[in-house]
Amino acid sequence: RPRDGAGVHRVHGPVAGASHPARPAAPEGVMDSYLVCYDISDPKRLRRVARACEDYGRRKQLSVFLCRLSATDFVKLRSRLYDIIKLNEDQVLFIPVCDKC
Repeated sequence: RPRDGAGVHRVHGPVAGASHPARPAAPEGVMDSYLVCYDISDPKRLRRVARACEDYGRRKQLSVFLCRLSATDFVKLRSRLYDIIKLNEDQVLFIPVCDKC
């Protein structure tokens, strides 16, 4: 279903594709930790986003999850969330957390 800016998040850049430019691509099977934080304006979309995040991580606060994701799972979760949200009304952040944090 096409929409304005499909495939590009207004803050984080391209939705699908290349690895983070500041880091080399992780070897297959390596898990990285991310805080997944969101602000969703519609209660129905909010529940759907929360359910999707529960499939990949542990809730830390009402709208914050800690997720350990392989590169493949990262793309799957990000795509799933971006299919749910409305980019002009909602926001989802993926914040990388270093292993030492």
